[in-house]
Amino acid sequence: MTQNLNDFLQMNSPYSMAIWHLMQREMSSKKPFGSHSITFNLTLAELRQVTGTENKLKQLVNFKERVLDKAIREIRDNCGLII
Repeated sequence: MTQNLNDFLQMNSPYSMAIWHLMQREMSSKKPFGSHSITFNLTLAELRQVTGTENKLKQLVNFKERVLDKAIREIRDNCGLII
């Protein structure tokens, strides 16, 4: 099993998994420069679409707390990526 798959399997939230996949897609089309960082922009609509929350958690504060912050934490803790 590859390290990326092991990292992925450690995540508990389906939102984390969906955002991780979206990040992998974006990162595969870009090459890091010098600092080994990759920059890309994701819209709120893209994040809502991949997480299936288009009609859920309508207030941004709820989406941020329950989806985005949790996903960022899980991706950082399991994959060592800083987002």
